Amino acid sequence: MQSDPRSSQWLKVILLLVIFAGLWWAVEALGLGSGQIQEHVDDSGAWGPLVFFGLYSMLALLPVPKAVLSILGGTLFGMIGGLLLSWGAAMVGACASFYLARSLGAEAVEKLSAGRLDKALKVLEGNGMTAILTLRLVPIVPFTAINYGAGLASVRFRDYFFGSALGMVPGSIAYVAVGAYASTNLWIVGSAATALVLMVVGGGFYGRRYARKLPNP
Repeated sequence: MQSDPRSSQWLKVILLLVIFAGLWWAVEALGLGSGQIQEHVDDSGAWGPLVFFGLYSMLALLPVPKAVLSILGGTLFGMIGGLLLSWGAAMVGACASFYLARSLGAEAVEKLSAGRLDKALKVLEGNGMTAILTLRLVPIVPFTAINYGAGLASVRFRDYFFGSALGMVPGSIAYVAVGAYASTNLWIVGSAATALVLMVVGGGFYGRRYARKLPNP
């Protein structure tokens, strides 16, 4: 007897919801939603960097502010250590989200979005690495939305990986610098904040112009 394709799609939807529910439960159980990450890192001693890396990677699967985590990375581990840990953990989370979305399939997530993903997927499918690189450089599109959207679209993992790896560097540097130098060098903090504002404004202008060129879904 053949299985009903619709039943299979709904099972994927349920699996996705269970995964998210489990991750949110873990966040609440560990107190990660109440600013206790630093406590966990401090209590871990020499394992602190690994604990931070693991917690950041897990939170990168969820729609929580990644900028706050990167700033915290700079505060805890300085500019170089914070940058390596934050960027690396963000990449792990981004790749895991990509494969999670791709394994569950576009049909399953489309059921949850009521078809509203069509236009976003067309942008990603038609431009590959260029689209991913642009979206990563413009901090107005949610980090998590890019991850799962690319997994649903026909974007090659190679293009997604390198577009993400390059595109996340400027933002990561800016956010980590805020945390690393907030109490010692206000000039660097101001420069990082200015760079972020310019990225948002410039990216928003470019994004609106590009969106007008796309066909309506």
